[in-house]
Amino acid sequence: RAAPVSRPSRPRSARMATAPPAAGESLYATLGVEPTASGETVRKAYRKLVLKCHPDKVLDAAAKPEAERLFRLIVTAYEVLSDDVKRAEYDKRFRLNGADVDDVLVNVTLKEALTGATKLAMVPDKKKCAACAGVGMRCDSCAKCAGRRVDDKNKPCSVCQGRGFGAPKPCDNCHSKGQVEDFFPGRVVVPAGVADGARVKVVGADKRFAKIRVMPSALFERDGFVIRSVLRLTKAQAKEGGFFDVETLDGPMTVFVEAGAASGDAKTVPGAGLPTTNQPGAPRGDHVARVFVVEEEGAEEGAQEGAEEGTKRVERSEEDDTQKNALNGAEAERDEDGDADETRDAKRRKKTSADSAGAADAADAADLAALLAAKKRALLAALEAKTQTAGEPSGGG
Repeated sequence: RAAPVSRPSRPRSARMATAPPAAGESLYATLGVEPTASGETVRKAYRKLVLKCHPDKVLDAAAKPEAERLFRLIVTAYEVLSDDVKRAEYDKRFRLNGADVDDVLVNVTLKEALTGATKLAMVPDKKKCAACAGVGMRCDSCAKCAGRRVDDKNKPCSVCQGRGFGAPKPCDNCHSKGQVEDFFPGRVVVPAGVADGARVKVVGADKRFAKIRVMPSALFERDGFVIRSVLRLTKAQAKEGGFFDVETLDGPMTVFVEAGAASGDAKTVPGAGLPTTNQPGAPRGDHVARVFVVEEEGAEEGAQEGAEEGTKRVERSEEDDTQKNALNGAEAERDEDGDADETRDAKRRKKTSADSAGAADAADAADLAALLAAKKRALLAALEAKTQTAGEPSGGG
């Protein structure tokens, strides 16, 4: 008897991927979440479906196109539901989460949700078309009589039969609707403690509501009327305990942390949350700060970075000193060269002066010799003249 041939079973992901979505299935159903799901829930559902229903995991070539179609639906659903504005428009279109088609979206901060606020909302509205006076049809002036209803001979116009305008035609300004799109600046009074997704009536606009969106905060997380945050402590601070400041919606508040605190410990600030009702003076929820002990690795890395920075500073200082020494050495060399140049110039000046003095002395000696020779010649001439005079006989003897 031949052994039964076992057929390989299709992967679970392939079976799921090829299952067509129900007709008219909403984007929430595509991701498998409720319409009231939070943004984090939508994100987790999307990541799980992407890993499970990716077309590359479908081995059957015939089932590949259907898997790709379903994957595109999943991606499209996430693109809409992960964006607050697109999600609000989608809810309005299909009247989900209490939204209506005519609702306008108003954003408020968590602080404004605590204290309440008055916001300006540009409410879509319609007004009567000015081109056709709300009729939806318009009649242009007669081209022949220019609306005067008579011709040049003061007779009724033969083209418009004296009406002054031509045949009616659809208004191209309002597309025959008689109304055009407009906006009405309405006020939205946001009550204290308003919830995300609440609908508030627009002041001055009948039957128009605004959908409130409480924007996420980088410091706080809202949990109903309770506000949650994180209190970061070092290991030394958690070991010693003490008083620490916690940032709340009302500003910094001091809490006492017992010695030996660990990550996950909670410190509560009573009455620092959101109002429980819209009535003035209503009791408020609490602010819960969760302790998070920072690991020392960051401190060691910081210390290491500080040491490296210190080493770099020392190296830069040494380089600066080396450059300064090099500059000082160069200046010293320039000074020595300058001194040597000055010495050589002095010697040259001294030599030149000596040469000049020698030449002057030689000239003076020559002049003196010439003067002495002239004097000698003069004395010899005088002596010779006296000798001659003494040798002549006297006239009376």
